[in-house]
Amino acid sequence: MLIWLETALVIILALGGAFAGWLLSRLRRPWWLLGYILPILLLLMIGSARHFPVLDFKIPFRWITLGRLEFALLGPIVTCLFGSLWSRLAQFRLKILLAVFVVLVVLSQSAWPFAVPFFVRHRFINLQGQISDGVCLQSTGYTCGPAAAVSALYQLGIRAKEGEIALQAYTSTAGTDPDLLCRAINKLYADQGASCTYRPFKSLEELKQAGLTIVIIKFSFMIDHYVTILEITNDQVITADPVVGRRILNYKEFNQLWRRSGLTVKKINTPLSSYKNGALQLRNKTNMLIRATTDGSVV
Repeated sequence: MLIWLETALVIILALGGAFAGWLLSRLRRPWWLLGYILPILLLLMIGSARHFPVLDFKIPFRWITLGRLEFALLGPIVTCLFGSLWSRLAQFRLKILLAVFVVLVVLSQSAWPFAVPFFVRHRFINLQGQISDGVCLQSTGYTCGPAAAVSALYQLGIRAKEGEIALQAYTSTAGTDPDLLCRAINKLYADQGASCTYRPFKSLEELKQAGLTIVIIKFSFMIDHYVTILEITNDQVITADPVVGRRILNYKEFNQLWRRSGLTVKKINTPLSSYKNGALQLRNKTNMLIRATTDGSVV
């Protein structure tokens, strides 16, 4: 139910963007240009943050790339541009073609990332993740993030499930947002001692000091990829790649691919479950004392 509510809200936002664009197009010069400038500026910011993930940690990029917010914003951004153009197009056929194009973009790039968990849920539930030589190989073309997380947790002695992480991180055919992947690891495995932090890195030496880390690298044009850093030696970076397994890169090769950000994964000495058990024992002891006081007995 929540999935469809979120999807409906995204579509409503897109309709609101079209209305806003139409209103801006009716303003006098030069104010009607806002209907183009503002959406294009936001598109450039989202595109820059996708190409340079380190911008995720900089304001104002942080405000628009948090979680799935960027997908929600793509709808009203595109429709606002469309609404601004609508009244300035003379040919009706051109208006129809533009409308069809905008609808397809909104559904595929904005609404679909929110609706897709409903359609892939049953598939994700059955994804265990195939471990080969300590590396989890991704089961689909878009679950490299969850698979890399399984590899990282495997190094800590935690048996994780690719599908479980994918569901919790709202993985879609567009991939997995690092914010949500980090949140999923903490939510699912904190009771086993796992602790994940999404952070930027200034250098390879800083990455080496961080220890076990899931990093984002270039894969192909406009497509990034997750790998887990297993070890960094004096001249090599040993990774757990969800596509090919263990992969060794020299420093130059790795620096050409690395996006300068990553998710550090550690295992704390006292897992969250210990705190929960301790709190439960304390609560039980308190209840016993209260009952003893009420009954007049001594503990």
